[in-house]
Amino acid sequence: MTYQDNGSQRRKFFRTETEADEFFKSRKEDVREFGIHWNYTWTPRERAEIFLETERLRRLGWMLRAAVDFIAKHGKEPPAVALEIVARDFLNAKQAAGCRPRYIGRLRASVGRFLTGRREKPIAEITPAKIREFISCNGWDPRTARGYLCDVQTLFGFAVRNRYCRENVAEAVDKPRLEDKPPGILTVPQCAALVQTYRTAEPSLLATIVLCLFAGIRPEEARRLEWVNIGPDFIEIPGAKSKTRRRRLVPLSPQLRAWLDVARTSESELPAQNIPAKFNRVRRLAKLFDGWPHDAMRHSFASYHLAKHRNENETALVMGNSPQMLFTHYREIVRPDEAEKFLAIMPGDAASVETATEVSGKAVAKRNGVNRGNRTVTKTALGSVFLQGTRMVPRGEVIRELCDVHGLSPSTAFAAISPQGRFREHLRETDGVISWNPFPEKSPVAVLKTGNH
Repeated sequence: MTYQDNGSQRRKFFRTETEADEFFKSRKEDVREFGIHWNYTWTPRERAEIFLETERLRRLGWMLRAAVDFIAKHGKEPPAVALEIVARDFLNAKQAAGCRPRYIGRLRASVGRFLTGRREKPIAEITPAKIREFISCNGWDPRTARGYLCDVQTLFGFAVRNRYCRENVAEAVDKPRLEDKPPGILTVPQCAALVQTYRTAEPSLLATIVLCLFAGIRPEEARRLEWVNIGPDFIEIPGAKSKTRRRRLVPLSPQLRAWLDVARTSESELPAQNIPAKFNRVRRLAKLFDGWPHDAMRHSFASYHLAKHRNENETALVMGNSPQMLFTHYREIVRPDEAEKFLAIMPGDAASVETATEVSGKAVAKRNGVNRGNRTVTKTALGSVFLQGTRMVPRGEVIRELCDVHGLSPSTAFAAISPQGRFREHLRETDGVISWNPFPEKSPVAVLKTGNH
């Protein structure tokens, strides 16, 4: 029998005429049902492959036409790259982009957990069901599960942008719902005990702690700051040291200024070294180790500052957050009277913890015949520190001399040289050094200012 096959003339021989007739009828039937191309253009191997792949599509829930339309719309099939390789490229890209080491470490840990049992699996074959199983079957609380899901979504977003897969299947997984509960904060006595314990037990870390507790600076930002970043009126957080990579200025409150003065005289380190070990040791001494809330110092500052000033825009500007976030999470957590007590925590009398300054001051005062615990200061006593105007003294030395020689408590000494104190007309401060004028001009405006004059 002579026939056409794939554009060529072919000849086939049969043992009997019956076999030849059957072959002829089958070819004729194929032409009638599927056209001449199906019978004469495609080889039997190609026709068999089409049949097998059509059956495969049917089992996956696809029709051949729909599959062809999808490929025409989205392009060719992405390469079958293993999840482990994509994860490696993802972490390398984040590191090359200059992300913080702490963020890289968190991504490495969460992505590593996701790779368990899936390293060799092509990323294009990961389904939302697999991601949902990873999030829900590890016994995590909703907040932890939500964090892992966000990191997996970031991984798949990178994969889509780099054509490892077509879509971010992690976005199809619903995020765990979180209960609307206020952030954990420290009470006023706990805040006072914390800073006083640092002052006596670990003064090298005092500056870092008061920056977090009394300025609301993020712990990771406070760890990067140096003394040169603390000016007479503001703390400058450069973009390179900020979490948001944006420069901001944090004003120095009287409370923060007082504690930073103590930190300077205590030779507190900025940046501090070996922070985790010191931090845990002091929390144990202050009996605050168990039940320590997440980011407790920053949350405490935000709550007390917002309760005092009743202005989420001002608090957000200080902390480097959005006003909406401040209003949503920190409104009405503490009462205004508690905020007043928090802002009144000053060196020396904030807690029933006896500081090293007070102990040494008692001994010196006893030798000088002074009754320790005196709560008032006279013009004569304060003027004697400056030798009635002939001596200029750094702020820290003024505080120390008033405590050690005149038997004052540190809080009373700070109040005596405060810009709002009753001796403000006699005092003038320039770059942390104070001078005394015994005969000031009468003026309702305070002359104790910080900065250049």
